[in-house]
Amino acid sequence: MNDDFLRFAAVMAPFLILSVGGLGYAWLVLKDLQKRQKHRHH
Repeated sequence: MNDDFLRFAAVMAPFLILSVGGLGYAWLVLKDLQKRQKHRHH
């Protein structure tokens, strides 16, 4: 393992976690909105 790779991994890991977490959160919010729209009949 060289230091450049470790630095790159350390910098990229938070971005990957944030992007995956953001996608999962957005997916859950969209599912919740779809459920609410189905329950409401306006």
